This record gives sequence, C-alpha cells and structure tokens, in this order.
Amino acid sequence: MKWRLVAALLSLTIVVLAVQDIPLIQYLRTVETDRITTALERDGFVIAGRAEETLETPSAEGLEYVQSAITKYGIESGARVIVLDINGVAIADSESPESIGTSFISRPEVVEALAGTVSIGRRFSTTVNQELLYVAVPILNGAQTLGAVRITFPASVVDDAVNQRLRGISYVAGITLLVSIFVALLLAFGI
Repeated sequence: MKWRLVAALLSLTIVVLAVQDIPLIQYLRTVETDRITTALERDGFVIAGRAEETLETPSAEGLEYVQSAITKYGIESGARVIVLDINGVAIADSESPESIGTSFISRPEVVEALAGTVSIGRRFSTTVNQELLYVAVPILNGAQTLGAVRITFPASVVDDAVNQRLRGISYVAGITLLVSIFVALLLAFGI
C-alpha cells in the first residue's frame, strides 16, 4: 500500500512536470530562435546601410570600409557576412575574400533579397556541409534595390544556445522530481 501511494504521488508529479515543461520548452526554443534571427536581421540592415553608399558610387575606399566592417563583425559574432551587388556577385566577404567576384544568385535567399524582401530561414548548405541559419536583406536606396547582405550562422550554434537554456529547465525538473520522491516517501511511511 505504501509503495502504491509513492507511485501515485510520483506519477502525479511527472504528469504535472510534463504538462508544464513540454510547452515551456517549445516556447523557449521559439523565443530563442526568434531572438537570434531578429538580431541577425537588425545587423543585416545596419551593414546594408553602411554598404549602400559604396554600391551607389563604387570606390576603393568604400569597398575597403565595407570589407573591414564585415570582417570585424564576422570575428565578433561568428557569422559569415557577404555583401552582394544587384547581380548577386559578392563585393565583400567576411570569411573568404577570395570569393569576391563569385555569384551567389543561385541561393534562394539572395534572390528574395535582391527582389527587395527580407529572407530568413534555415537550410542545409552543401558548400559548407552543415545546416545554416540565414538572413538576407536588401540594400535599398529609396525604392531601388542596389544589392543584398546575406548573414549566415551555423544552426548548431543556435541549437546549442537553445539547449543551454533547456538544460536549466531540465535541472529544475530533476530537482522537483527528487523532492517529490522524498515527500512521497515521508507521506507513505508516515501514514
């Protein structure tokens, strides 16, 4: 009889934890992913603002300025930034300057950004052989699109950040379960 009472109290605790934590985990995963993509989108527009003048009136100093800015950003954030002209050709790349002059028009997010819309999502890149989180924003001058900025971030980094937050929830759930075992044993043997 005592063990049935312990089992009933533990089952109740597990059900409450599942009902509470599963939606919370999904919510936190969504919030953390949205937070990171919003930050990348904001950064994309800032970089686009810096690159606008360079694309409008190209100059060596302007290209050097854009390259320096995105290289610094790439080092600080861990993201890869590519600034593209209206034809989808890279004019600056934070990771590999040798890709300057390469066309990125085959990337769907680049096509969307060059059409004047923001593109955000995840996709597997066969080039780097990993899942990427990407943000591509247009470089605008009034209503005219001059080019695009594409920021890619390894999805594993985003997943690790989300999982780190979820580990905290798991620890709390584990402590709750241990406390409920202790209380259930006290109640069962006290009755």
